[in-house]
Amino acid sequence: MKKKLTLTVLLLLLTGCVSARTDEPAPPTPTNELVGAPLPETTTTTTSLPDLSFLNTTTTTQPKPQTKVNPEPIETGTEPTEDQWNALAYCESGNRHDYPPVSGGFSGLLMFHYATWNGYGGQEYAPEAWQATRSQQIEIALRLWRVRGWQPWPGCRSKLGFN
Repeated sequence: MKKKLTLTVLLLLLTGCVSARTDEPAPPTPTNELVGAPLPETTTTTTSLPDLSFLNTTTTTQPKPQTKVNPEPIETGTEPTEDQWNALAYCESGNRHDYPPVSGGFSGLLMFHYATWNGYGGQEYAPEAWQATRSQQIEIALRLWRVRGWQPWPGCRSKLGFN
């Protein structure tokens, strides 16, 4: 019986129903001494706040639709040879046509940026460069090269001496 009483007191202490100190009286329970008296009227005061509704508006800009670039040939000499594409591929991706995307959105054999891939018609082959075959990536690279020369590959261009 003593064990059960101790557990009950402990539970009451933990739940806050009983004060742990026995020398202090429990706080009085608030009572309404005016039983039957009408409740006092309450008044509501409204304060005028500044209009901040403009903070709930959202301004978004619609993304520009992806359009295919119409290549304008540039004067860069003869088109790149297979050896030049191979050298560029080794420099850019270690000759891996399935090189997965890296930070910044570059992927594939020649590290196409996804916007460049889409802009030069790569989506007709695959959603991203790394999902297309080597020959498909070279075809898109040739379209890009005809417009911009070796400029899209600045690091390897200078390393390989392509101007």
